[in-house]
Amino acid sequence: MCAFDLCQFAQDANGKWMNDKIPKQITGFSFDTRSINSGNIFLALKGESRDGHQYLDLAFEKGASAAIVEVFNTAVPLPQLKVADTLKAFQQIARAHRKRFEGVVFGITGSCGKTTTKDLLTQLLGKERAHTTFLNNNNLLGVPLTLMGLDSLEHDYGVIEAGTNMSGEMECLASMIQPDISIITNVYPVHLEGLGTLEDIAYQKYFLAQSTKEKGYVLFPSQCLQFEAFQLLNDKMRVLVYEGEDIGLPEEQLIVYRIEENPDRTMSVVIRLPGTRNEDKFIVPMVSRGVVSNVALVISACLIVGIKVWQIKERLKEWVPSLHRGQIYHHGKQVYYADCYNANPIAMRDALDIFQKHFDCSYNRLYILGCMTELGSEASRYHYEIGASLKLEMGDRILLLGEHAKDYERGLKGAGNEVSQIICLQNKEKAFDYLKCFEGAVFLKGSKPYALWELLPLKT
Repeated sequence: MCAFDLCQFAQDANGKWMNDKIPKQITGFSFDTRSINSGNIFLALKGESRDGHQYLDLAFEKGASAAIVEVFNTAVPLPQLKVADTLKAFQQIARAHRKRFEGVVFGITGSCGKTTTKDLLTQLLGKERAHTTFLNNNNLLGVPLTLMGLDSLEHDYGVIEAGTNMSGEMECLASMIQPDISIITNVYPVHLEGLGTLEDIAYQKYFLAQSTKEKGYVLFPSQCLQFEAFQLLNDKMRVLVYEGEDIGLPEEQLIVYRIEENPDRTMSVVIRLPGTRNEDKFIVPMVSRGVVSNVALVISACLIVGIKVWQIKERLKEWVPSLHRGQIYHHGKQVYYADCYNANPIAMRDALDIFQKHFDCSYNRLYILGCMTELGSEASRYHYEIGASLKLEMGDRILLLGEHAKDYERGLKGAGNEVSQIICLQNKEKAFDYLKCFEGAVFLKGSKPYALWELLPLKT
């Protein structure tokens, strides 16, 4: 943990240490007394159902060294930094702390693939010198918590993931992260209910790109250039294009890649950086086309900051996809393809494509599809289109779960699939009846509320 100047905290937060009581040292930050550690600063946050100020005495009992508060409580013998708004003050402290960090900060956002990208980037930079977002703490509280862990003595890199499902949040996140290099994984129809149109989503991702430092770079796939916002980035942008793709930009701004499938069910990603004719080949596990795009972005970012080709190749050998994001599990006579952490229309198609490549019609295949959430008024159409894109082979069965299961079903029937192959489930637990006697390959994907990972066998 970095040594903080706690007097500077007050200045950064526009606050005041009440009664001039300042803690001698701190060990971190916590907003939950159930998980607070000795020496933490407790963040007294006001939520819809709870007010952290009611737990100051408990925070003190559990060893908190201080608290950031909006209302000073004289009855609690705890140093208290009084501010106008606890969350905004903490964000301002984190914003100032990030400015003092001497290493390279990567900002990552996109409609999907953020966590996989973040985890892989951390792996390739070298875990021992990279501080990264824990799990998916990528929101208005998680980002400042991550930033406060940056230590110029211990870390050469910061890898910060930013996510949003509401308009107005990304500007705040971007202003805290202030990346030296930004990676935008993609722009797809995700969180439409809170973000609006696809163009609106693009502008949210653009805020992080725009906040990239003057001499930094913004890496993204050519898919993003269909949106006006990304065309405003000019010299900062480094665009990932597939070999042979012409997007009308000079070579100095293009990262060119291609994919080669290997006999051992691995893939080779061949990359050529801007302004060079040299190609480098990197071997990765068999993953979906969307994940390969993110892999190419990450490798390119690492090469840009000076990570050696041989280091990247060695570290790639240890990489496996993030939990429930395209992992393969073997269990007896079953093999599971689990890409079920979350779902959206593009990611669903992507996952179905790689599953069918991995497991062709020589396998019996059981598809278990949960619905895709937060798609707004277009939800029925998106589910119908997924169903219509899927052609089942004779030995296949498909189980459908959720509010729009009937829309999946309409699409599947419209594509000519047999009615006997399609089952709409009343609840997830019904899937166990089909799994217990099934032999073959199982596909699991759906949005987070369906928690399809709970269908995985305990020992995988």
